[in-house]
Amino acid sequence: MKDLIFKYMLKLIILAMILMPFFESAKSQSKLQFSPENFVGNRSNNYQHIINASISSKIRFTNFAYLDSDYQTNENLYNLRNTFSYSIFTGATYQKGFTSESFGSILYSSKVSNNLIGFLKATFSLNIDKRGITRSIQQFRLGIKNKEPIYGFAGNFDQFNYNKQKLANYGFFVRTTF
Repeated sequence: MKDLIFKYMLKLIILAMILMPFFESAKSQSKLQFSPENFVGNRSNNYQHIINASISSKIRFTNFAYLDSDYQTNENLYNLRNTFSYSIFTGATYQKGFTSESFGSILYSSKVSNNLIGFLKATFSLNIDKRGITRSIQQFRLGIKNKEPIYGFAGNFDQFNYNKQKLANYGFFVRTTF
């Protein structure tokens, strides 16, 4: 099953890369945004993307795909999340049973010069079931934007299985938005 999901993720990533040129023209015609990111760290290589589409002023569709490939163990972590939201951003996830999922993101940016914008971003995701916290993810980005792409330093922190397994990854990331 794990291999099947990994192959699906790879196909999804390849398809996203092929369709990138079309996202730019679609963005100007609708409220569609595609943001792929690659993060090379001390423990693993990480690819993630977010696709946001505003269906109306209050309804939004979001697709989040995350693939983390460990250098040492060749194990792959993956996460696919599709969400329809209505004004608020909370949801449920199915992972061998339903969990309540909370998500938050904080972004601070400041103009450094005429062409450079510095930013700090923190993202948090928390899954809870009746026994406790099943998974928690924290991602931090500190970088510079010079038109496109955005690049800088990154840190990912994952806790699994009711905090019994912990992973940390530090490195460099590159992200663009179409």
